[in-house]
Amino acid sequence: ADGTGRGIPAAQSYDDGAYHLVFEPGTLALRPIDLSRPNWLILYGTGWRSAPVSSVTARVGGVSAEVQYSGAAGNWLGLDQLNLRIPSGLKTGVERDVDVEIFVSGRALRAARVRIAR
Repeated sequence: ADGTGRGIPAAQSYDDGAYHLVFEPGTLALRPIDLSRPNWLILYGTGWRSAPVSSVTARVGGVSAEVQYSGAAGNWLGLDQLNLRIPSGLKTGVERDVDVEIFVSGRALRAARVRIAR
């Protein structure tokens, strides 16, 4: 993300056993996340590693999203990872950009944007 709440996140989506970048390498244009099947968003950043997952909440497109993991990102020193399920209620049949908002103990972290489809 670029710190404005409109940037491209360091993230990937996951569905049906496959990982997908949420942006086009080289251009950094947002790539749509297909919501025609269950999908997860895996975000990378800093600032939530020591927070218990019960204190981390998220919204995607203004809709609450279930946070399934919050902590260290594998063996990457200093990098945090957040896994959340993208709400199925976002399906509208229209491709659009939505905000991803993360809160730790009620305090908002910088937001980012993703593109969803279907």
